Amino acid sequence: MASAKEKCFGEALEAYNEAHRQKTGHKLDIKYKQPWVQDTVTGAWRMEDRGFWAGVNSMLKTIANKLDPSKPPGSAVQVREPDITITTDEGTWVVDNKFSRADGSKDDWGKDRGAGNRNTQRQDYDSINRQYHPDEEQAQDLKLDRDTCNCKGEPAKEMVEIPYPAFMFEPHLFFMPVPHGSLGTLPGWLDELGRALEGGPKPVFEVP
Repeated sequence: MASAKEKCFGEALEAYNEAHRQKTGHKLDIKYKQPWVQDTVTGAWRMEDRGFWAGVNSMLKTIANKLDPSKPPGSAVQVREPDITITTDEGTWVVDNKFSRADGSKDDWGKDRGAGNRNTQRQDYDSINRQYHPDEEQAQDLKLDRDTCNCKGEPAKEMVEIPYPAFMFEPHLFFMPVPHGSLGTLPGWLDELGRALEGGPKPVFEVP
């Protein structure tokens, strides 16, 4: 189940995307918590549009096949759910949030190995990005944290009205952390978000 912070980030991401649409006439192709599965035969990664649990069920069939070859394997050997999947003219990337937890501890890459392919979270996310960007060394270890977003201290709280009744029904305050600084110019959509909110988490919208 998504935490309150994850829900807030997902709503902030959608709100930013709607603002982007109003400004440019189109939305960015951003998916929050998009499931990915690794093909049992080819090892290639693909988005699982049937949902996370469909991927899990397929992976469990593959695991059962390894234990008992008489049982048919599933189509997926591993399932992952990155925080952000974004597709632009430059390609597709997966990015994970690695901000501090509520207790102040650092949210680092998961150390547990996948039940299906025995890879870590970081290895699988890098594998997805390498599949789509084999010649880009910098398309690895993509994450949002206080360093990549150049966050300095805590953002000042300011009530901001989000006038999108389609998915919100009262004023909300959202802070949109975006990549900046150490990620440089990579890739184009990161630069766009970085220029929009340079310096770390800030209110996405102006006060009316």
